[in-house]
Amino acid sequence: MTAPVCRPATKADIPLLQEAEALCFPRDPWSLAQLASHMDSAVGRAWIIEAEGALCAYLLASVIPPEGEVFRIATLPLYRQKGYARRLLSAFLADLPLCYLEVRASNLAARRLYESLGFIQTGVRPDYYQNPTEDACLYKKNDDTHIRL
Repeated sequence: MTAPVCRPATKADIPLLQEAEALCFPRDPWSLAQLASHMDSAVGRAWIIEAEGALCAYLLASVIPPEGEVFRIATLPLYRQKGYARRLLSAFLADLPLCYLEVRASNLAARRLYESLGFIQTGVRPDYYQNPTEDACLYKKNDDTHIRL
């Protein structure tokens, strides 16, 4: 068995990402058109972790230096509890002094991960998510060690 590889996603990965979206976010997956638009965007970023030719986890984000925003981070069910989300998020944050994200209030595992990486909850958007209706917790990570004057 080969070690999992973390790499930037390419347009060729879009069908795999669409399948993963349906598995990981069945109530509101990104469409093929949304994924393609994201990949075509000058600020859109996507990374994947794959092993043995299979997609294990992925991250969709934007970067407008010096800031980043995470839109999606997910691990496919078969590969959960292996640290892949932490690995993706850590790689994304490596050169960013400031990052934002939002997460469902009930997603305690994700919130623990974000907080363990230095994110701080900065607010709540009431009733932000649908199916079911739920608040979004807003998080920010500000790493002053990256700021260059």
